[in-house]
Amino acid sequence: MGNSLSGKIALVVDGTGYVGKGIVQAFLEEDATVVVPASSMSDIAGLKAALQSVPQDKLVTFLTDIADYAKVKDYADMLYNQFKRIDLAVTYINASRNTRSFLQTDIEEWQTMGNSLTAYFAASRALFTLMQDPNSMYVTMSNADHLARKPHTSLHHLSSLFQMEIAGLFAQEKHKIRTRYHHVYIENVIAPLTVGQFIIKLYCGLAAEPGKIFQCCSAKTFHNEIIQAILKD
Repeated sequence: MGNSLSGKIALVVDGTGYVGKGIVQAFLEEDATVVVPASSMSDIAGLKAALQSVPQDKLVTFLTDIADYAKVKDYADMLYNQFKRIDLAVTYINASRNTRSFLQTDIEEWQTMGNSLTAYFAASRALFTLMQDPNSMYVTMSNADHLARKPHTSLHHLSSLFQMEIAGLFAQEKHKIRTRYHHVYIENVIAPLTVGQFIIKLYCGLAAEPGKIFQCCSAKTFHNEIIQAILKD
């Protein structure tokens, strides 16, 4: 337990997911107040069960639909009005859990991916508007392992490509953004808690190259040509 985020207000969009839970834990361990929107009470219960090893007195949860831009804007406004600022925000949405071939994908799975990608964009747009302090930081993430085209991971591949392209567009418009912005690539073998700890280092200026928009939280060197080209930016 540390205090590098003591007094800070953090928001984790999809903090009830597998990776999100680790990020929430890392932030709580560093004494941040952590706000997590959730789509159901069962998601909140699952998050709290996963956080039994850390104090939860600074965990704030509430129900909303993160794929509905109007509701996203409302909860972001509510958060800002309550705490007067957002110091650190993270959006990581696993847009697809599909494990079938592309032609076997049903329309419900496609629509689920679309809703998740809408949530990714909606959260980013709302937070870029609210986070005007240059000392604050907003992070989006995507899974680099899904960028390679593999059998039975077609929707994973498409959603990761989409998130990467959106991050590139955000980077192109960085002159319009007041908050510090980074896009972090992770991989499947990285523990979610490690991802959260990496983001904390990035926020505190302790990452290897904190000035680069595109960052890599990885146990190995990425060989994917797309990632290598982006990380040189």
